[in-house]
Amino acid sequence: MIKYISVFALLLLASCFDDGDFVKHTLTATKGGNCTGKEGEVKMVSNTNGERYQFDKCLPANFVDSDCKVTRRGDTIVVSFPKAMGKETASFQLVLDVGAKPRYNFIQLGEQLMTVIPTTAY
Repeated sequence: MIKYISVFALLLLASCFDDGDFVKHTLTATKGGNCTGKEGEVKMVSNTNGERYQFDKCLPANFVDSDCKVTRRGDTIVVSFPKAMGKETASFQLVLDVGAKPRYNFIQLGEQLMTVIPTTAY
């Protein structure tokens, strides 16, 4: 009986393991046509794993997913994109999945700062 209680206690302690604070993201970029200068709206979908942001952005024509940098500053997720700086540009459809702990209240996509109101509770 002691053996079973010990195993149960060990499993209980192992299930309480906390990974700590984190910011995880994945970005999928699909190259479109020429930049029109209008980047449009940002669509957000929340689920238990985090948020998904879908938006268009004018970026350097040679943009790859790894050029995007995602960091955390307080309760804000900052998403940085490379500047075109005289390079040829193209319009990209971007899908950004963000999971973070603790919860964040703002996201900055390039120069655009938005308040985050999740549609589901974690």
